[in-house]
Amino acid sequence: MLRSSRCLWSSFLNPVGLQGHTAPVRRILVRSDACFSLGSQKQAVGLLKPAIRNSIHDVVRRITGVRSIATAVSASLAPDQRSVHVQWAEGGQDTFPAVWLRDSCQCERCFHPATKSRTLLLANMDTSIAIKGVEVTPDNLVQLTWPDGHVSSFDADWLKFRSFKEEDLLKRRKHFRVQPLMWGSDLLKKLPTVDFGQVLTDDQALYDLLHNVASVGLVLVQNTPTSTGQCKRLAQRIAYVRKTNCGEDFTISTKVGASKDGRLGLHVDLPYYDQTPGIKAIHCIVQCQGDGGVSQFVDGFNVAREIKDIDPQAFQLLTTVLLDFSSIGERAYKFHITFRKPIIGINKYGEVDNISYNDQVRPYTLNIPVENVKPFYAALKLFNKTMYSPKYLVTYKMKAGDMVVFNNNRILTGCTGLHGVQSDQRHLEGVFMDWDEAFSRLRVLQQDLGITEYS
Repeated sequence: MLRSSRCLWSSFLNPVGLQGHTAPVRRILVRSDACFSLGSQKQAVGLLKPAIRNSIHDVVRRITGVRSIATAVSASLAPDQRSVHVQWAEGGQDTFPAVWLRDSCQCERCFHPATKSRTLLLANMDTSIAIKGVEVTPDNLVQLTWPDGHVSSFDADWLKFRSFKEEDLLKRRKHFRVQPLMWGSDLLKKLPTVDFGQVLTDDQALYDLLHNVASVGLVLVQNTPTSTGQCKRLAQRIAYVRKTNCGEDFTISTKVGASKDGRLGLHVDLPYYDQTPGIKAIHCIVQCQGDGGVSQFVDGFNVAREIKDIDPQAFQLLTTVLLDFSSIGERAYKFHITFRKPIIGINKYGEVDNISYNDQVRPYTLNIPVENVKPFYAALKLFNKTMYSPKYLVTYKMKAGDMVVFNNNRILTGCTGLHGVQSDQRHLEGVFMDWDEAFSRLRVLQQDLGITEYS
């Protein structure tokens, strides 16, 4: 299950006679939003000799392995001149609206190549614009002429990837994020594992770590130095630490004989934030002896799927009843944080995309009619019972030097009590990180390593 995929550029380039041209080819192949496209066509094509340029499509087919480079056979205007129909050599036709084409112009006047951002302002656009003329050039560019004489050129493959067909919209949505791989108690036998030292020094190892946290949701990092500050080192290797009411990091230090036995129910952390931190790293510096202090992990997405299958009414309550999660106290600062959200969050496509179960900060106020209270508690109890089922529960006692990194919007974690332990201390340290920065790092690594697909 551990992700490991490296594109060996020389092995791809040699068969088509592109030895010595790796650098210009890599400058042309721009990875953007999980797709290959030819960026800034005129500048890119100019880097290559004609023979090399003619081999580009074959090279990218070899590299991607998932889709071919599109070749435009012809392009024609709609009768009202407000859209373009492009016929493909591979078969089929796509229609592109004129207003979108004008807004998407990649020329130096309309697009800033250094910042990769639009310079054309909507205020200066005619949203009813028509196209004066269209042609397909020998370089596989769809070239448009506008009424004011402005010319826009689009690489055919760039257009094909941005097709408005329903199947292509679905494909882009699936490729926009790493797709989750759901699991149960059997994960322990195939838990993604990586070496801490390699993650700090090897970009491929870091990519594997991030990819597995995104897809599986949980990764074990081994051979971490048993000193404080290691979670911060990892976070800074990715981007930076997400500061919370805990500060930059937090410590869990439990002594046997204290008023609490150390047992912690399954939960996600900080659901009272509007933007709950997406990634959590926990480092075991000292572990207690005996049977206690065992970590528990559950895939909340899989639990939600089970509930949806066996009790749709309970699922409906858990996705629609909004709870006022809150936390009040003083740690890094004096705080009173609260946010309203359901136990199971779903996106606009109806897919589960976050879990907010936490008994410790679940509110005492319910914003529902009295007749819905008992059904809601029944649904909540079903969620609790399901997540503790041996079918879903993974247990692992961390050793000193272990670190777990997991998706805090998905993975519920807990810990067994400390009864019967033989030593007097258990010392863990942790940090939070944000998914925006982690996905940014993942995409940069993906481009730098030449990796073509998330899955």
